[in-house]
Amino acid sequence: MVAGLVEVLKLLSADAAGRDALWANVRYLLKGLVELGFDTGETESAIIPIMVGDEERLGAFHNDLRRAGVFTNLVTYPAVRRKECRLRLCVMSALTRADLDEALGLFARVGRQHGIIA
Repeated sequence: MVAGLVEVLKLLSADAAGRDALWANVRYLLKGLVELGFDTGETESAIIPIMVGDEERLGAFHNDLRRAGVFTNLVTYPAVRRKECRLRLCVMSALTRADLDEALGLFARVGRQHGIIA
């Protein structure tokens, strides 16, 4: 067990686990979402919230993104107050710039369609 832990620590210190790629993707996606006009709340992890504040709009936004191939998680009451409902995006290191750009394009289109961004 100790040998396994040592190997994990070696991978992390050598970034073989993809930490740098993950954080580059988080920064890129977060910047793109903010530039589009989304309220991303406050985050310091690879989970990016998109604040929506209306459960009906949130459900429609989530469903249209899912149909377009973007998978998100809903966070609604009772986990948060109804006016604080949101989507949660889980960023992965394996995503390419092309993947992120495609996702940002879909967020822009669907976000405008549902009046979440202008």
